[in-house]
Amino acid sequence: MAKPRIIKATHREVLAYRKTNPVNDLFGFIRHNGNKFPVEGLFEGPGEPNYEVMCLPGFHFSEGTHTLLATTQAEAIERVQENSIEHCTERCG
Repeated sequence: MAKPRIIKATHREVLAYRKTNPVNDLFGFIRHNGNKFPVEGLFEGPGEPNYEVMCLPGFHFSEGTHTLLATTQAEAIERVQENSIEHCTERCG
């Protein structure tokens, strides 16, 4: 199995993503365990998260969140590897 990495989004992917997620731009994707997780670029400055990994629709990460924040690309990949995904329940907001 290939080591997970962030695959940079194409211009076409960025534009398509922006239609349904207009707040932050798509930076790329992390492929892990057959899933493709969108990664948004936040770039809010030193000491702040630079990346936000989005869980798949209808799922949340095992730590109970729908997104994972990370300062570096390596941290974003590590956080995805550390979390499994679970089906959302009525408790998800």
